[in-house]
Amino acid sequence: NSWTTEIDYYPFNNGGPSVFPWMNFKLFLEDTLYTKFNGRMGNYDGYGRSAGANNTLFGGIWLVF
Repeated sequence: NSWTTEIDYYPFNNGGPSVFPWMNFKLFLEDTLYTKFNGRMGNYDGYGRSAGANNTLFGGIWLVF
């Protein structure tokens, strides 16, 4: 089980910059929080790792032409 959230920011929501009016992009952060992994909350692999050890956070730029 996991929860995924994403935060988006569109700096040119109503058209691109004056130099490239056809271009648009978004900046984003995405976070995935695991409550269970491989069916268990803790020690899912026999080495004492919890599901939260697999949490991920990443960001990026999405270009649209």
